[in-house]
Amino acid sequence: MTLVRWSVIAPAALVLVASAWAHGLSEEVDEIAALIGLRPGTRLADVGAGEGEFAEALAERVGTGGHVFVNEIDDGALRKIGRRIKRSELTNMTRVEGEIDDTNLPDGCCNGILLRYVYHHISEPAAMRSSLRRSLRPGGLLLVIEKLEPGDGISLGDLIDDFTGDGFRLVSTHPLWGGHDEHHAAVFAPLP
Repeated sequence: MTLVRWSVIAPAALVLVASAWAHGLSEEVDEIAALIGLRPGTRLADVGAGEGEFAEALAERVGTGGHVFVNEIDDGALRKIGRRIKRSELTNMTRVEGEIDDTNLPDGCCNGILLRYVYHHISEPAAMRSSLRRSLRPGGLLLVIEKLEPGDGISLGDLIDDFTGDGFRLVSTHPLWGGHDEHHAAVFAPLP
């Protein structure tokens, strides 16, 4: 019987898990980029960015001529975002501390805004929708990715009703986001 030490297996297993996660991140960033028209020079915001992994991937995509505002309200996440920005050496990312009712993004700053699994956590959704609308440039797009699981999330219908009832028009819907029955996305544009 051959015994294999965990210390030999664990690093290899971690590399496989990290590789699979990175591949999933890359695929989702591709989908996000296609839906909001991401290209070099685009200015966008990742609202509720968590630790900023998507923001960093998006910043690499928009290049030095573009910019990504990395928005979060959680103090711990903001610190991690700051470290990520410093570690990445990307000069096209800005950390923005949000509030429960305001992104604190500059008016008209963005061609695109991403909210990924964040909207259902917002306690002041009407005020936040107003803040999002102010931050979009004319012709800008807002991508909201959400889920509906027991006790968590928001339905696609309710998401559409919230935004179309408050200054946005629906551009497209994407049920089965990432191939999951309970995940969906919608793209909105601000009304003139």
